[in-house]
Amino acid sequence: MRSIAKPLCLLLVGLVFALSLANSTAQAKATADEILARVIERYGHLRTYRDMEEIESVVMSRPVRGRVRTLFVAPGSIMVHIKANAGFSKVYVAHDGAVRSWTPTKGWQDLSNRGQLLSSVKGTTVMLGRATHWITSLLFPDEGQGAGLKSVSDVRRLEDDQVSGVACFRLRGKLRGGEEITIWVAMSELSIRRIELRDPTETATIEYQAELNPQIAADEVLREAERATRQ
Repeated sequence: MRSIAKPLCLLLVGLVFALSLANSTAQAKATADEILARVIERYGHLRTYRDMEEIESVVMSRPVRGRVRTLFVAPGSIMVHIKANAGFSKVYVAHDGAVRSWTPTKGWQDLSNRGQLLSSVKGTTVMLGRATHWITSLLFPDEGQGAGLKSVSDVRRLEDDQVSGVACFRLRGKLRGGEEITIWVAMSELSIRRIELRDPTETATIEYQAELNPQIAADEVLREAERATRQ
């Protein structure tokens, strides 16, 4: 039995190595358009998602710092907490048919549907930079407001890079208005790790601490929303 087990173990190790090498080779040959399409596909089929976005931007010569936290459980539960300088705080939540928003001055208010929530998130995050609402658009590809990553054209690969020790593809392209955008995508899981936007009126850097398909109970979305109102 031992004489069979050792060669079998070596064979399995060899197969794993060969598959890993083949995957690395395929990644190295992937075009920028292929990588971007894989990211869009990946996010559109996530079961759960959690992230924290740290944003530093200058919009119309005005420096802005902010943070966006997102929690998502398919098919339709989501919590988005947006914070910015000057004490701005707003929470959006959709869960089990209820769709609401919260601010410190108005408290909880009902929204008509999830589409209104996504549109409101886009409108609120514009002050932090135009790319900050893209995650919600990716998580709800049939309802997301604006094309987001799909609007990026003339995409090309730059030299691969790292973000916080994570090996990343680095892509550069243009938005519809001609603005230059650079996107860092983790090679291992195709998660967005950083976005930089540059144009004459706006510069923005968004750092993502993202978890794809973590274990999240559906009611955790509500608990996180309530916790966000006390922060």
